[in-house]
Amino acid sequence: MIGRLVWQSLAQRPGRSLLLLLGYGLGVGVTVALLSIGDALVEQSRDRDLLGGGDLVVVPAGIDLETLKTGGVSSLYFTVDQARFLYREILAGPRERGRIEAAAPWIDDALLYLQLSDTTLAVAARGQIPSRAQALGVAPRLLSGDWRDSEADALWMAPGDSALLAEIDAFHRPTGPAANDSTWAEWHYFNILSPDEESWLYLTYLVGGDLEGDAWGGQILANLVRRDGTERRFEDRREASEVRVSLDRPDLEIGASTVRLLEDGRYELTAHVPAADGRGDTLSLQLTLSPIPRRYLPPVDVSPGGFTSGYVVPVLDGRSTGSLCAGSRCLELADAASYHDHNWGVWRRVTWDWGFARAGDLSILYGGVERDETGGGRFLFVVDSLGLRGVLPIREIEYRWSHREDGTGAGVDLRPEGFRLRADRGDDSLTISVSVDHLRTTPREEDGAFFHQMRGPATVRGRLLEESVDEIGSGFFETWTREGETAISSPSAVSELGSAIQSRMEETGAEYGIAYRDLATGEQLLLNPDSEFHAASMMKVPVMVRLYRMHDAGQLDLDAPIEVRNEFRSIYDGSVYSLTFDEDSDSTLYAMAGTELPTRELIDLMIARSSNLATNVLIELADPDSIAAMLDEFGAGGMKVLRGVEDIPAYRNGLNNTTTARGLLELFDALGSERVATPGSTDEMIEILLGQEFNDALPAGLPDGVPVAHKTGWITAVDHDGGLVFPPGASPYVLVVLTSGVEDESVTRAAAADVSRLVWEWRQKRAPSPGE
Repeated sequence: MIGRLVWQSLAQRPGRSLLLLLGYGLGVGVTVALLSIGDALVEQSRDRDLLGGGDLVVVPAGIDLETLKTGGVSSLYFTVDQARFLYREILAGPRERGRIEAAAPWIDDALLYLQLSDTTLAVAARGQIPSRAQALGVAPRLLSGDWRDSEADALWMAPGDSALLAEIDAFHRPTGPAANDSTWAEWHYFNILSPDEESWLYLTYLVGGDLEGDAWGGQILANLVRRDGTERRFEDRREASEVRVSLDRPDLEIGASTVRLLEDGRYELTAHVPAADGRGDTLSLQLTLSPIPRRYLPPVDVSPGGFTSGYVVPVLDGRSTGSLCAGSRCLELADAASYHDHNWGVWRRVTWDWGFARAGDLSILYGGVERDETGGGRFLFVVDSLGLRGVLPIREIEYRWSHREDGTGAGVDLRPEGFRLRADRGDDSLTISVSVDHLRTTPREEDGAFFHQMRGPATVRGRLLEESVDEIGSGFFETWTREGETAISSPSAVSELGSAIQSRMEETGAEYGIAYRDLATGEQLLLNPDSEFHAASMMKVPVMVRLYRMHDAGQLDLDAPIEVRNEFRSIYDGSVYSLTFDEDSDSTLYAMAGTELPTRELIDLMIARSSNLATNVLIELADPDSIAAMLDEFGAGGMKVLRGVEDIPAYRNGLNNTTTARGLLELFDALGSERVATPGSTDEMIEILLGQEFNDALPAGLPDGVPVAHKTGWITAVDHDGGLVFPPGASPYVLVVLTSGVEDESVTRAAAADVSRLVWEWRQKRAPSPGE
């Protein structure tokens, strides 16, 4: 039957039948040819006697041999991502020397468009490097002319140090949606560790904003940190007219601060950055950074999609030499361990995990970004003296936090104590274990996230390139936590201690905010930590801290006399007002109006006796704007100090000093950790707080003789106490109790004393027994 139909079709319509037969035969032939080409390609790659043959086959991730055989013509032509890095650091690098005789980059039939006057021609282009093609034995037969490497060929294969860094470390012009995104930012980041490892510098040269418009500029951010917890922050902002950016080199100018790439491949860094706290000191540095060869990460797109995020590490390990001065105190550096990366993209709601470590001969980097909790993959990148050792996907990062959730503890602020990272691919696997011995946490106001910068020892174990790895080193690491992860504020989530405190405070009928933190472990309990209260006299603590910082900076002599006066101007309308002694907890100072007293004595009266008159005299020296900048530096932005005491016009118009439990917690933490001033000034401030004369709240709940460096504050229906508790033989802790809405002070003070007692007893139950 089928045969009859075939013969009838041929007889009646021979032309159409022959055309269909020809098409079918051609299709079968092409398929056979493609299969043969695919097979030949694979066989050629394995046969050293054929042109281009060898022991190594390199194909892009996701391309397998069956795709090459059956995927059609397009599968035979592909590009290799990071081809330059692959060629320079692997195929032509020292690790494979002796195993790879020759390697040649090759572009075949790339589609280009040639513009000739008004005519556009599509052309197929090919590209080779003559010397590499000759070494591989696949050079074309030359009929005439020269066929040799150009200068560009030589730079592609083996750029000098300066040319390589210029190639990978230049700035970018944002395109597409990023071009008008005000959150676009691009920056050079440098991390410099002193040779004794007792101090380090976080240094950022940043350009950001809407670069297509006028709303952009530059910024220098520097944090000089010591292992003992002291820290200085410096900041300088510049308009676009004072910024110079290079799109083909790393060179950058922001005001008087610069980054320069020298011809020998070193970086020259200069910076002149004023202190962010207004103390008057300037950070001045002049450094030369020398990269260690082959320790770099090429530019990569790290975005999980939907936004631009790029990253390159030109100096995964380097050494800096030069001077670093903060005011008159200078540090001369010689061969200080250094790191440099470069980031660009849009950063609204973006967070990340990131870190680098040095362990033995290994330089290790890991990272990944996410936006709105949607993240891409994290990667681990490892190099040694021979270059790239491995790139592995991270399977997990497991953090250890300072809180407990088993009913035996109450820490609720997620402060990382350490973490474990595991990455693997095939037979390669690495585990990195880190303990955090220094932590710096910064809140981000826009979304309530907290940025954790960590430093600590790292242990690296596993297997790479068929060799075992077991190294110990150290590094710097970063992560984020969200607002919802950082505080307990509901009965269902609190521990035994939190429940007991909450029940006691609810008995009072007051609005309340509670904050507790152990300064040694970071263990923490927060109840309504961000509820805002009238600060009352709690605002006197940041005034004191600001004055001592001015003294440390040489801006204020605390022993110099200052006039005691009782005439002040409202911040609301400039009207003159005075204080009355019967509304002040200290009446002794009023009789001294018109005389002079040392500033130090006025500070003591302001804290120990809560003198309002002393406060108003001193706050003009401290300057509320400078106090605000200082509080932000400590992460204590929950405190707002706008004015002196009894400024009634300002009070009636809502211009009031306010605080949160978290704000006071961060301030007392910074004081107790000696991060606010020099050790001598810190000791003096704590001594003043220990001399507090009003002790019927927090101290009343403690055993006799336990030192409490604290400050009280109260006005009608507002009653606060907070400070540092120093238990004998145990780590100090911060405790803050804020209340409002109850006029009977005896009720709220008894409750504060009970909270203090509950914390004390809970800590005693959890303390190790003798001999443990």
